[in-house]
Amino acid sequence: QPDRPANDAWVFDVLATDDRATQRIRPWPVPVIETARLRLRPWRDSDRPGPDDGPDDAARRFLPVHAQPSAQTFDAWLLRRRQCAAGGQTVDWCVADRQTDRMLGYVTLFTRGDAPIGFDAELGYWLVPTARGHGYLAEALPHVREHAFRPRADGGLEVTRLHAGADLDNVASTGVLARLGMREWGRDRQAWERQDGSLADGSYWELLRTDAR
Repeated sequence: QPDRPANDAWVFDVLATDDRATQRIRPWPVPVIETARLRLRPWRDSDRPGPDDGPDDAARRFLPVHAQPSAQTFDAWLLRRRQCAAGGQTVDWCVADRQTDRMLGYVTLFTRGDAPIGFDAELGYWLVPTARGHGYLAEALPHVREHAFRPRADGGLEVTRLHAGADLDNVASTGVLARLGMREWGRDRQAWERQDGSLADGSYWELLRTDAR
């Protein structure tokens, strides 16, 4: 009908003759998490970044290419995030202001490659420029950490190990990981290629479900 907008859709089918033993991957649920100032929720088409939301010079220095979308790349970025979520490879949250619901950033638990999240998960995050320096990640990430370790019967991922990596010069990010209770277990030299082609040292962090936190 011409007066109704068109929407994207996922379409699935299965036949009685199909081998259903291989159809076991299910998307992980994305629970809504509310803190004093924030709401972590699923991403929406309306969360498109504004002109001042980056990526800025700091994001281009420390984040991989395409990690943070611009207004122009948001549609392709969101489609890719939804494809990874459908394969069980990631749980993605939009970090939003609890009062206005405005998009402030991104937090993800993910696995590399095509396999769904299993015994471990990697933590990733970014904030738009105006959201940095307010302690939002320190407020949000403990809840994400506990979701990663929570038993599956209680809605969590029940991973054994949570890990993350950061450019060693990104002291804001390494500080976030340290405050989360993660332990730096190693570094490598000139192993991180930045978007401008320069090389940096890497810092690697981990936390086990059995560790004190």
